[in-house]
Amino acid sequence: MAKPRRYGSSGSVHMGVSASPHPRSVTPATPSKVAAEPKVQLVAICHNGGHDEINVDNITSWSAASTFESPISLTLRPDLLGRDNTELAAVVDGLFAATGDDARLRSEMRDAINAAAKSIFPSVSDNVAHRRQIQRLCILSAMYATTDDDSAADHTIDVLRDLGIDGLRKNSIVAEVRKIRKQLQQVVDSDPANTMTVKDKWPDSPVSVELILPIGWRIVDGRIVAGRGDGETLSPVLIGAVSRNAQTNELRVELVWSQGASWARRWVSRRTIADAREIVALSSIGFPVTSVNARDMVRWLAAFEIANDKIFQRMTVVSTLGWNESRTSFALGNAIIGNDEAQPLEFQAAAEGEARLAGTLGKAGTMNGWESAIAPALQSPVCRFAMAAALAAPLLAIVGTPSFSVCLIGPSSRGKTLALRVAASIYGNPDDGQYLRSANATDAALNNLATFFADLPLFLDDTTSARDPEPIARLVHAVTQAAGRQKANLDGLAANLPVRTILFITGEADHLRNPGAGGTRARQLELTSAPFPQTTNSGVMAKSLQAALVDHHGHVGPVWVQWLIDNSHRHDEFRTRYSQIRQNFVVSAGRDNIAGRRADNLAVIRLAAELAHEALEFEWLASDPTAPLLEELNRATHDADVGQVAIERFISWFGAHQDSFVLRENWNREVNGFVQRFREEPSGQIVAINVHVEQFNRVMGELGYDPALVQRIWRERTFTTCNSNRTTRLMRTTEPSGSFRFISINARGIQAGLNIDTGNSNANRAPREAR
Repeated sequence: MAKPRRYGSSGSVHMGVSASPHPRSVTPATPSKVAAEPKVQLVAICHNGGHDEINVDNITSWSAASTFESPISLTLRPDLLGRDNTELAAVVDGLFAATGDDARLRSEMRDAINAAAKSIFPSVSDNVAHRRQIQRLCILSAMYATTDDDSAADHTIDVLRDLGIDGLRKNSIVAEVRKIRKQLQQVVDSDPANTMTVKDKWPDSPVSVELILPIGWRIVDGRIVAGRGDGETLSPVLIGAVSRNAQTNELRVELVWSQGASWARRWVSRRTIADAREIVALSSIGFPVTSVNARDMVRWLAAFEIANDKIFQRMTVVSTLGWNESRTSFALGNAIIGNDEAQPLEFQAAAEGEARLAGTLGKAGTMNGWESAIAPALQSPVCRFAMAAALAAPLLAIVGTPSFSVCLIGPSSRGKTLALRVAASIYGNPDDGQYLRSANATDAALNNLATFFADLPLFLDDTTSARDPEPIARLVHAVTQAAGRQKANLDGLAANLPVRTILFITGEADHLRNPGAGGTRARQLELTSAPFPQTTNSGVMAKSLQAALVDHHGHVGPVWVQWLIDNSHRHDEFRTRYSQIRQNFVVSAGRDNIAGRRADNLAVIRLAAELAHEALEFEWLASDPTAPLLEELNRATHDADVGQVAIERFISWFGAHQDSFVLRENWNREVNGFVQRFREEPSGQIVAINVHVEQFNRVMGELGYDPALVQRIWRERTFTTCNSNRTTRLMRTTEPSGSFRFISINARGIQAGLNIDTGNSNANRAPREAR
């Protein structure tokens, strides 16, 4: 559309309202829904008699390109006042937009409108509706022209008094103009073409060209000013997009703000920008907010969001890695594998730290380079096992098996960390501080890591470096118990974000073997054999392999996950095969309950090797990676069962110290200052062993166990007979007189201690019935 000519300072400009077309009429490019028929036109008539016509339909875009010179006058025709109030507001809004940021011109425009209102008032004074519109016109002219509500209201009252209209209060006038602007905003919402776009004011802003500026706010010298003008001016701040988290339903917005020569962007919770107290926290990242302007900033962002509600790009995102709910797509780093084009997902980290974590999962080098790099590692059964276990992580959700951990234990310089690097290179960068993380972290950090790496392996190196081993033990427990992180929403606590991972940890000392770790070790696959035994050239080989993995990594994971998605129709088949493999492990475990529980873990690793061999055609996956290490895993399994090993060792100790115990009928005898006894049937079979608590604690301490922990485990397994809510049994004696508490091991506990040969020579010394 042609722009109105710029008039010289010597000529006068008259703004007229006409209901009839004029020569050289300019037709707007996009018809508006604001004006009613017949169209109202603003006509600029210059001193030489020429004129240009601009339709109200396009008043905003026209006004933005116009320049007015003084003096300004406005002529109104009485027969045109009976128009829609919203249209009248649009006309006034457009007139003031045409003045730009020039306060002098805005003041003159206000005076011109008011003068025109006064001149026409006598002819419409008998028409109540027209009188009302005159009032609205005066109110709007004052409110658009000034930055002070009080002065605007005072000016309006003065004008109306000159017209003989009394009784209006300041608060009523302010409320009136807000009502008018709200009506005008509703029109803008129905047709955004009537409003100035963000690009009109900030052409270099990195946002959609369709975003518009909200009504009631002005841009003065590139800064944002509220329509009322009673607050601080604000730096350019915009909302670029809106997202909804598919996992938590949290709404987030992308804040975009000017930093002078550049623009910054940051995703934040929508809750943050809705609260003046919370939004101030964004100042720490350079967002232009202070405690002084926070309230106005919240108002501006709210108005901007409302104005662009139907325009924003809206995204559905996930903030953790792994499978979506239907297992049709998979977040791997910053990429979504198997994305649905109709309803695409995007990865959006909840915090900067998690964004950096996601960035560690990516590609470098080539697949061929990676295959060449890992060639030395394929000679190690531990490395092949670790790689197969890493490939098993995306299968956990498909076959429905719980998370577990793989622990590599042993002295330094035996290649434990290098084995983790090899496994980690399947998905990402295995360098220090990248995908391979330090185990020296807090409980919260470790749990967040486990939740974030859903359906992927989590690698924590060197538990020896941890100041406190307990967080590692608790992490293993959280992983195996599938305890997730909870997030709050308006209705309370949202559903747990699942922990679905395979945790890899290494350490020189086994921090999970201490008695205080409880049954944690029973929940991990433990390997003590050296992945890379020391040789004369092992150090050179390790450095070469590490460097090659940094250069070539991250190619196998995406191909493997894509294959699982492409073969989703076979997932039932995968589950059936998993059940078959698992049952084979259960059978081979025999009466070892702990080994039977480990069947879940070993089965998914073996299944991963079978399927990955089909998908990737790597020869090293053709053989079962669990077979060479099964004996070692089973041995560690037995040692990991604190309750079982403790009962075996105690029965062994009892067999060596039966002479210190007395039969039931002689139970008044005191031995070594403590009452001890056992009860036997006439056949000679021992059916109960009772030992004073103090004596028991001393013995178990000498054997290397936490007595209180052992008591709790034995009670849970019904190895002992106890009083209600106790781990001991109260029994009365005659000499010394009184009652004492005993650890009362029953026949079930005795049998459990005799069933498995620990290899200890004392274990073969059977109690009395076998002699």
